Amino acid sequence: MSLSHRAAGADTLVMAAEGHPRRAVSPAIITVDTYGRMIRVDDAGVALLGAPEQDLAAADATIVLRLPDGTPVPPEEHPATVAIRTGRPVPPAVYALERLYDRWAWVRVSAVPSPSGADVELVDLSGDAALIAALERARRLESVLHQIDDYVYVWEYYLDGTSVPIAESIPSRKFFGIVDDPELADEDLWRQRVHPDDRHLYDAVTDAQAEGRGGTGEYRLAHEDGTIVHVFDRWHGFMRRDGVAVVQGVISDVTSMRVAEAAERASEERFRVLAEAAPVGIYIADADGKIEYANDRWHAIYRLEEQDALGDGWVEAVHPDDRDGAIEAWRTAVAGASTFEATFRLWRPGHEERWVASRGSPLHDADGALTGYVGTDDDVTERVRATQELERLSQTDALTGLANRRRINERIESAVAQARGNGGTPGVLMLDVDHFKEVNDVYGHQAGDVVLEATASRIAGALQAGEEAGRWGGEEFIVLVPEVADAASLTAAADRIRAAVCERPILAAGAPLTIQASAGAALLTPTVESASVLVDRADRALYAAKRRGRNRTVRYDQVSMSDLASEEAPVLRIARGLALAATIREGMPELHFEQVAELAVLIGQTLGLPDGLLMRCRLGGLLHDVGKLAIPDRILAKRGPLDEDEWAIMRGHAEIGAQIIARVGGLDAAVDAVRHHHERYDGTGYPERLEGDEIPIEARIVAAADAFSAITSDRAYARGRDHELALEEIERSAGSHLDPTVAFAVRRAIDARRASDAARLARHEAA
Repeated sequence: MSLSHRAAGADTLVMAAEGHPRRAVSPAIITVDTYGRMIRVDDAGVALLGAPEQDLAAADATIVLRLPDGTPVPPEEHPATVAIRTGRPVPPAVYALERLYDRWAWVRVSAVPSPSGADVELVDLSGDAALIAALERARRLESVLHQIDDYVYVWEYYLDGTSVPIAESIPSRKFFGIVDDPELADEDLWRQRVHPDDRHLYDAVTDAQAEGRGGTGEYRLAHEDGTIVHVFDRWHGFMRRDGVAVVQGVISDVTSMRVAEAAERASEERFRVLAEAAPVGIYIADADGKIEYANDRWHAIYRLEEQDALGDGWVEAVHPDDRDGAIEAWRTAVAGASTFEATFRLWRPGHEERWVASRGSPLHDADGALTGYVGTDDDVTERVRATQELERLSQTDALTGLANRRRINERIESAVAQARGNGGTPGVLMLDVDHFKEVNDVYGHQAGDVVLEATASRIAGALQAGEEAGRWGGEEFIVLVPEVADAASLTAAADRIRAAVCERPILAAGAPLTIQASAGAALLTPTVESASVLVDRADRALYAAKRRGRNRTVRYDQVSMSDLASEEAPVLRIARGLALAATIREGMPELHFEQVAELAVLIGQTLGLPDGLLMRCRLGGLLHDVGKLAIPDRILAKRGPLDEDEWAIMRGHAEIGAQIIARVGGLDAAVDAVRHHHERYDGTGYPERLEGDEIPIEARIVAAADAFSAITSDRAYARGRDHELALEEIERSAGSHLDPTVAFAVRRAIDARRASDAARLARHEAA
C-alpha cells in the first residue's frame, strides 16, 4: 500500500491562517438533512453560494466543498456528515467553496448536529487580503505536498514524555485508514500500528527523536485494512530552549523494494539449490569471461578449487591446442551479445583428457547493455568418444580393421586431386589372396576370415610412411602409395607387401596354410582421368597377374590384350546363355540384354574407360537381370502393380544374380555391375543404398543403359518410346537416379553409334 495520499488541507491551512487578523463577517447558515441535502439556506448563504435559493433547494451539500488542492471533500468526511454521524460539533476548518455560477472562494466551515440533520456555518474569508495571501501560499504548499509520495511530518516531544504532530502531509488517521476513535492520541496510534516484531526498532527511532537527535530507521506498519507496509524513516531534530525536541522528517514506503529484494533473495536461493543439484556445471561470468559463480559440478568438471576457478582461472584448464579457439568463441559471442557455444578439451598434468560442451546465454541490465553470461558446461567425453568410434567404424572394415572401401576410395581421390593441383605421382596397388575360394571350400569360412585378418595385419605391417591400406572387397586389398619415384619403385612396393603376406604360413582351422598373393599396380599419369580410372587400371593389372599364373606383380603398363582375350569367347557365350534365359522368362524382348551390353560398352568408350572396365560393362549389361531366374512366375508375370512383399522379393534379384555369377569362373568380374545396377546416385537405391561414386562405375553405366533400353523397348502392355524422348528422360534423371556424367554420356554414345552406322552404310552403298 502506498503512502501517497491527498493533502488534508484543512489542518494545514488553519495553522497557516493563525495569527492573521480577521474581520467580523456574518456567517452563512445552511441546514442539511440526514441525506446530505440542503433544506434551508439563509440570505448570507445564498449570496455566498452565488445562486438563487430555488436552485439550491434539495441540492447535494457535499458538492460545494473542495479541499484546498481542488479535489472534492469525500462525502464521509464532509463536516455535515461527520456531525450527523458522531452527534458532536465539528470544529472550524478552511475549505475552498465552489460557487454554482461563479468562481470559488475561501471559507471557514464548522458544523453542529440539529434535529433535522446538521447546521453548517460558513464564514467568507475573501475580504481579508492578508489571510487570503497566506491561504494561497499554504495552498501551493499543500499542492506540493500532494505530489510527494511520502509522509512528511513535524513532531514535538515534550518534557512530560508525550508527543504530537504539529504538521504532517496527511493526518495519521487518514494515513492508517482510521475514521473513528478520536480519543486515541497520535503517538499511541503509531505505536499500536507498528508490527509487534518491529516495536523495538520503532522505540529506537522515537527515543532518538525525543532526544532531538537525527537519524534513520526502518520498521513495518499495519494499516486498518491489515495491509503490512515497510517504511523507511529519516529525520533531523533539535532541542528548543524550553526543552522540547522538534523533529522534521520523511517516511517513505519501501514495501515494493523490500518485496523485490525478498523475491530476489528467494530467487537466488532457488537458483543456488537447483544449481547445486544440477547434473551439469553451471556458471555465471562477467562480459570479460571471468567466473563469478560456479556450482560444485562445474568445479568437478574443471578440477579447480573455488579460489582457482573464480576469475579467468578456467582458461588455464583448457587444453593448449583448444585454448585460442575457446577464447575466440567467447570474444565473438560478446561482440554480438549472442549465445556462446564451444566444445573443447580440458587437460591437466596427471589427468586424462576430457571434452566439455559449453553454452552461455547473455545477461543484460535495464538499459540493454551486456553484463555477462549464465551458462552450463557439460562433460561430453563419453559422447565425443562414442562419436569418434562411430566415425572410425563407418570408415573401417569390421573384419580386418583396415580402412573400408569407402574410406580408402576417398583417400585415393584426395591423393589424385592433390597431385593434380600440386604435382606428384601417386600409385595404387590391388592385391588378391590366390586361391582363396579353396580355403573357404576346404577349411570353412571361419578359417577364411582368419586368413583375411592375418593378411590385413601383414599388409599393414609392411606399409611405409604415408602408405595407406584398405579392404576393397572379398579377398581383395588395396594400397595407396602417395608418392612414387618411378614405375619400378611401384613394383618394388607391391613385391615388398606381397612378400610380407607370404612370409610364413597362417595357422587357421588347426592347420598351417601357405598363402600367396597376386598384385596389380597402376601409376597416375596425365591420361588417367580420375581416381576410379586409376583403381580400375590397378584392378586390370591384378587380373592380368592372375591370368599369368598368380603369385606375381603386374603393372598396368605391362598389361596386353592377350591377358584378357584367352577366355573371352567362352565367358561371353556363357553370359549370353544365362541372359537369354532370364530375358525370355521375364517377357522382355530377346535382344534387350544385348542392347544393354552394347550401349554400356559405347558409354564406357565415350567416357574413355580402359579395356578391363569395358569388359565388365559388357558382362554386366548381359547379366544384369540374371537374378530374375529365381523370382517366382506369379511375380514376374503379374500384370498389375506389385505389393510391398512382392517388391521385396523382386528387389532381391540383384543380389541373387551376383551370387549366381560369382560361382562361374570368368563371370565374377561382373559381380559389382550386377549387384549394384539398381543403386541410385542419390543413395536411395538398393541393395546397399550406395551413393555417388561409392557405386562401381560399371554399375552406374549398366543402370543408364538398362533404363534407355527399357524406355525404348516394346512390352506386352506398352509401346516403346521415341529415342529422343528417352534421352530427355535419362538426362532428367541425372543427379537423382543416374550419375550425371554417365547420363549425359548416353546421348553422345547414341550419336556416335548413329554416326558409325551412317558411315558403314555409306561405305556399303559406295561398294
